Amino acid sequence: MTQFLTCTQFQRMSDYASSNCFIALCDLINSVPPHSRDDQFLYTKQKQLKSVIKQTIRASLEFAATGSDVYALDHLRRAMDAYTAIGVRVIKYSHMHDQGSLLKPLNRQLTHWLKAYKDLGEKSPLREEIRVVLAKYVADTGQNPTELSRHYFHGLFKPLNHRTLVPHKTPLSTGGELQSQLALSPCERDEIGRELEKTVAKFVALFGKKTVMDYVSKPLRMVVFKERKQYVCYGNYPYRINTNNGGLFVKGEPSSPHNQPSLYVYYQERKILNLCHEFVHFLDSKYITYGNSAYLPSEWVTFWQEGVAQYLSGQGEAYAAAALRRDPDGQRPSLSQIVDIDAYSADGHSDRLYVWPYYVFKYLASTPETKDIRSALAIALGKPDHGGAYKRVLTEFVTAHADRFNAWLDTETILAKTAREGANAPRAAAAARA
Repeated sequence: MTQFLTCTQFQRMSDYASSNCFIALCDLINSVPPHSRDDQFLYTKQKQLKSVIKQTIRASLEFAATGSDVYALDHLRRAMDAYTAIGVRVIKYSHMHDQGSLLKPLNRQLTHWLKAYKDLGEKSPLREEIRVVLAKYVADTGQNPTELSRHYFHGLFKPLNHRTLVPHKTPLSTGGELQSQLALSPCERDEIGRELEKTVAKFVALFGKKTVMDYVSKPLRMVVFKERKQYVCYGNYPYRINTNNGGLFVKGEPSSPHNQPSLYVYYQERKILNLCHEFVHFLDSKYITYGNSAYLPSEWVTFWQEGVAQYLSGQGEAYAAAALRRDPDGQRPSLSQIVDIDAYSADGHSDRLYVWPYYVFKYLASTPETKDIRSALAIALGKPDHGGAYKRVLTEFVTAHADRFNAWLDTETILAKTAREGANAPRAAAAARA
């Protein structure tokens, strides 16, 4: 963090490692529990923190306007969240009843920075990004949108409405509703329905369709954006999701009848990216895994969640085989390492999250014995015992099958390489003839 704070603004904005440092700083500012000792400590350091955040907001706008930095918009969103959190923290510890007076300096500062962008065209992507971060700032600081739009922000702010963002709604044949930015043709709707129904059939064949205990959520809401840029922009607000991914399922609190399980995906090359993968996460949450996303430690269940999604969605085989051919035997993780992984410990290495868990699931489908273990893991995940039964079954599996899994993976490696050589043979023969 110190290294980040002492480098130049251009380095902060353009370097991947510095970008990660800035993400960590913003996460710290945003996620510290209210009224904790850390919260009070950050309040005492607000002057230093505000200086970094202010610099980043200004630089992010400049770089985004010129298109000179790939991280600029992400930094803008995160910096605005941190700017909001600092403002809210000031209000909390100031003991003043006039909240508006405390927020006016922040509003004036933002208005000053945004003056240079007031003439952006109505269809400018940057104008829409500014509108979104301002709407989130106004909502999170509890201010009156009508009053702010009259006195601040040069006309760049106006409230957002979910209904206008995804105006097209279609019932899903598997239950729930699809909400889309694009108007889908009957053929497109039917294709989505067939893909989801096929995924359900594969899931039910392995695990059945008995709803997990205490699950009383609303039917699934599937939100489909027309492209990744829209997904990232509106995922930030009003949907408030992490968009550093290729799609997301948000489980929520399944024991509440008011809970809305939601799946967020987007189009890429005229196909909805990772549609079935994210849909499997929903099926897992409804029919296998008990509780909300915090009920079990993520390092216990990530291998299961990503492995079953890759295995059943039909997306895993080619991607996994390429990794198997690429990675030397000595650099493959062990079975105990594969089942003890989450997004943080994977540290950006997608193979750790998707390839190796996929192969564990493929192994679990290889014999009657391993299929019984897969069933035992699924049953244990549905127990409301904070993972006690699941951890015991998982530990027994790893202890008994570590060596067998490695030997099986050696065979898979040979098959993957042989398949690649077979695919290349016709091209080599054609080249020889030429």
